[in-house]
Amino acid sequence: NFDSGTNLLERLLFVNFPTCCRPLNRKDLADIQMPGDRWCLNFGYGYKHSPSKQFLQAALGKASTCFNPARMEFANKDRIALVMIVRDPLAQLQSWKKAPYNLEPCVKRKCRAGEGSCRAAWLSEPCKVKPPELTSAAGLSTGADLGDGCYLGDFSSLPDIWNAYSAGYLGLAKRGGYRRSLLIRFEDLVHDEKSFLKKVADVLQVDVSSSNFSMVTKAAKGHGTAR
Repeated sequence: NFDSGTNLLERLLFVNFPTCCRPLNRKDLADIQMPGDRWCLNFGYGYKHSPSKQFLQAALGKASTCFNPARMEFANKDRIALVMIVRDPLAQLQSWKKAPYNLEPCVKRKCRAGEGSCRAAWLSEPCKVKPPELTSAAGLSTGADLGDGCYLGDFSSLPDIWNAYSAGYLGLAKRGGYRRSLLIRFEDLVHDEKSFLKKVADVLQVDVSSSNFSMVTKAAKGHGTAR
């Protein structure tokens, strides 16, 4: 989801667990990537802002407007551990107010003529959200594969967006059919990174000493300023 801590999550995984492939077009991750001698993790990705319920549809083998169920993230799910992150709803709404990204038409709504006050209207107004369409190097839309450019949906309000995404994550954890699933709160991750990394190691069924864990102390995204 938008502003839920995915950049911090990604950096923690790359700096603490050996990965098999060099991340494409991500020098920031390549610079901190841990090499693997005996074993390594092969990461699978979906466009992180795409609807979690559409991801669940593809995981269940059903037709999806955003994902191709034949991709390895779905076809090999019996060998995949799924890690998902959500944020406290009040903190999430405040974050969207600060940096709305594709939710800007919903958050930065202008007052309508004759409207006395619309300071709180951004919380309760209906909202339609579609991210900018991303394309491959060949200029072809990748929406059918990874969720790029997927229409996120019609929502009754900003809190409804949080509810919809979180419901999708819960559905993936309960009935997505993945080998193992881990759903965490951003606040718990920030409060105790070592505890989180131990949970990830347990989900991956790998033996990693917590004394060797590395923490992220700088901004997790290039355009961010907060830790």
